[in-house]
Amino acid sequence: MRLYRGLKSAYRPELVSVGRFSSTDFTDGSATALLYARGARGVLLVADIPASEDVATAPRVTEELWFVKSAKRFMVWGPFDPFVTTILEAKDLRACLRRSGLRDAPSAVQAQLLASVIEDEISASAALGCGRTRRPS
Repeated sequence: MRLYRGLKSAYRPELVSVGRFSSTDFTDGSATALLYARGARGVLLVADIPASEDVATAPRVTEELWFVKSAKRFMVWGPFDPFVTTILEAKDLRACLRRSGLRDAPSAVQAQLLASVIEDEISASAALGCGRTRRPS
């Protein structure tokens, strides 16, 4: 399952609680997560969480109540850092939406474009042998 998390500043894994009862909000909508990645230093985390029956170390994921209709909210319980596929700068993704004329388009339309951009970034980083595409400082 591919999940997204928008952050206002650079991702710092050492600040994430890793206790058994700690959880982190994610969403399945890239456009919705991009809204949370405000500011010039905002980033979008992309995590590929395996199904819990596939991997013994997979974190527990629960769907939570959320009043946004364009995306679902998920809680990832426990550490999720091993599943972060890429970290993208939000300003680059917003620029991509502006260039394509989809800045004010509905979330579903934006999510389609963002999905292709994110997939291209992941493919490019895999071809280069890097673990994560761009890691903002």
